Amino acid sequence: MKSRPGALLLLAAVSLLVFAVAACNDDDDEDGDGSTATATAAANEELTLYFNDLAAIQGELSEGTGIIADQSEGALGGDPAQARQTLNALQDAGQAALADLDELEPPSEAADAHAALAAAGEAYLAAIDGLANELQNVQAGAEYDEFLAGTEDPESEYQQAKADLQAACEDMQTVVDDSGVDVALECPV
Repeated sequence: MKSRPGALLLLAAVSLLVFAVAACNDDDDEDGDGSTATATAAANEELTLYFNDLAAIQGELSEGTGIIADQSEGALGGDPAQARQTLNALQDAGQAALADLDELEPPSEAADAHAALAAAGEAYLAAIDGLANELQNVQAGAEYDEFLAGTEDPESEYQQAKADLQAACEDMQTVVDDSGVDVALECPV
């Protein structure tokens, strides 16, 4: 039975780069509380708009990484050079998404979670860059298999960055839940 460890690495990288944001507007905020309700509605609108912007960024990233995954599928089995090329393409897509994220002005309620998510994304992309650089000197076969096994070590930079990205996404979901905005983040792992 032949496994496809390169494809598994690609799928893990894609799943972490792309955190799916499913946003649903709820405009039925008619509770007749006067100015307090108006202020609450304005704050909710600001948060909803922010999360809709995140959804747009995610959509572009998802489309780009989907194309990369489709082009790479089947070519990664034991080819370190192809895996490196794929990781570099994923890193480019992730950098573009982080640039878009950086342009967003998060509402005060989401500012800390936004900064943490951006920092975790940057660390994850740095870990992917590290993997791509390590692959420069890796030969196909047992050496490549050993390299891939090393990426699964819970203490590896890659796994730590993966865990941090997951935690940042979950923290953002807590902000969403606390705000009352009807948005569900589907964290990557």
